[in-house]
Amino acid sequence: KLEPLKLSACLQIARELKLEKEDLIKLHSLFGGYPKYYVGIEDYNLAGKTAEEIIDALLLAKSAPMDDEVANILSQEFGARSGVYYSILEAIAQGNNTISAIAGYLNTPQQSLTRQINELKEHFELIEFESPYSGKKGYYKISHPLINYWFSQVYKNYSDYLSRNPEFIKRLKNNLSTVYGRGFEKTAKEFLCTRLKLTRAKRQWGKIPSAKKEESAYEIDLIGE
Repeated sequence: KLEPLKLSACLQIARELKLEKEDLIKLHSLFGGYPKYYVGIEDYNLAGKTAEEIIDALLLAKSAPMDDEVANILSQEFGARSGVYYSILEAIAQGNNTISAIAGYLNTPQQSLTRQINELKEHFELIEFESPYSGKKGYYKISHPLINYWFSQVYKNYSDYLSRNPEFIKRLKNNLSTVYGRGFEKTAKEFLCTRLKLTRAKRQWGKIPSAKKEESAYEIDLIGE
C-alpha cells in the first residue's frame, strides 16, 4: 500500500510544479501527501495555478478527471460490502467520532458496529483513533483527507454533485476555507515535529474540574516533547 509522502517531499514537488507555498498547504489539506494528486496537477497542465483553480479543474468542474476518485477508492476496498462502511464513514465525517455517537447517528446498537469499525481501522486503514496527550478518551477520524472531504461535503448531496448543480458547487467552493482550516492543523503538526525534532506530539483536550459547565471544555492544538 502506497504511503503518503512527507510534507518536505510535497514542498519539493510544489517547487517543481511552480506552486506557491500557500497553495501547496491548501492542496495538502485536501489531498494529503498522496502522490497521485500531484501527478494529476502535472498531467492536466495545472502547474503554476492556484489551489482553487486546481481543485476546480480536478474535482468540481463538469467532467473533472477525478470526480469519481473517492467512489473508485472505496469500491476497490469494499467491493459489494459498502453499505455499513459508508454509513460509518459518513457519521465520522459529520462529527460523530465516538462509538456511542456513531451508533446514535445511525440509530444502531453499538455492538453491531464494533467489527466494521475495527476493520475500517485495522484492515482498510481508512480511519484512525486519536488519543490525547494525556488521558484515554479519544476520537475516531478519517485518515484520508479527500475521503473525509467527500463524506462531509459531497456524499449526502451526490446527485447535485453529479449534475454540477450551480448552487451546490458554489457552496462547495465557499466551504473550502473550512477544509483548509481543518487540514492546516495536521500540516502544521508535521512541520513542527520535523523542525523541532519532536518524538511525541499530540493534541490535548478535556474539562477543567473547577470551571463552570459552559466554560469547562478546553483544547490545546499541540503538546510536544
